[in-house]
Amino acid sequence: SILLFPGTNHALTPELVDEALSQAQPGDMVLLQNETSSIPYTMKQAAARGLETVWNPSPCPQDVEAFPLEAVSTFAVNELEGAAIAGCAEPEAILDTLRARFPHVKVLLTLGSRGSCYDDGTRVYADCVKVQAVDTTAAGDTFLGFFLANRDRIGPQAALKLASAAAAMAVTVAGAANSIPTLAAV
Repeated sequence: SILLFPGTNHALTPELVDEALSQAQPGDMVLLQNETSSIPYTMKQAAARGLETVWNPSPCPQDVEAFPLEAVSTFAVNELEGAAIAGCAEPEAILDTLRARFPHVKVLLTLGSRGSCYDDGTRVYADCVKVQAVDTTAAGDTFLGFFLANRDRIGPQAALKLASAAAAMAVTVAGAANSIPTLAAV
């Protein structure tokens, strides 16, 4: 089972964020999701420093429009999160709306069993790899990590396929961190 307990994750202060970001260089990436505190502050500070801010709004906040969405470089969303931000439910409409509202933004949209899409001005799609799932706990984190780590190295299309394969491998193993495969294994 998954237990969410704020603990240390909600002890992030602006001072701790500033300290961490002080080590970053323009072009570095900051990956954020909503299980930590100081997200709006971090978004603004990362953008001000020229960092690529990737935001996975999971769990999706009720007040998503209150976040400084203009500071986001890449939205990493599933259909529900994308719909909450875009105000529409169809995948193509989500992509069109986010790109129209935030012309500078890239969008990584996961579509469950229908695969995934990445839009950085050009849209590429990948099917999902079908497997018998044992535990889906780390699937999203595995997918996102593999995609972001490889997007610029091998290109978005190949990175989507690699990320899908990695996530498929992860769900065939019980557990979270121990289920994430190595790049060599994928």
